[in-house]
Amino acid sequence: MSFGDFNGDGKSNYTDYKIFTTQIDPNSGEFGGGGGGGCYVATAVYGSYDCPEVWTLRRFRDNTLAKTWYGRSFIHLYYAVSPTIVKLFGQEEWFRNLWKPELDRMVERLNESGVDNMPYTDRKW
Repeated sequence: MSFGDFNGDGKSNYTDYKIFTTQIDPNSGEFGGGGGGGCYVATAVYGSYDCPEVWTLRRFRDNTLAKTWYGRSFIHLYYAVSPTIVKLFGQEEWFRNLWKPELDRMVERLNESGVDNMPYTDRKW
């Protein structure tokens, strides 16, 4: 298995992260069904996959990070690590309190730079 080989086909492929990811319920820590785009930490912090802060972060992932090799590498690493971290700690208040200020600042900077916070549908890969 190579780095980023989430579907087990022996190839590191950017689209594999879409196959690998599913939504996680921040209250139960359980993985939901099918095809969500992830944003595990932000979903745990904000309590929803569909809220303005997470829409902003998903847009940034799809429209900015995904355009560069190093952005795609970060995405691969994030989706390899974050589901386990959120499953272990996502329900913990200290975890949300640790990440919320940082995510709030990031979302504010992204919104100020023109990244929209309106409803968003993940980009199809």
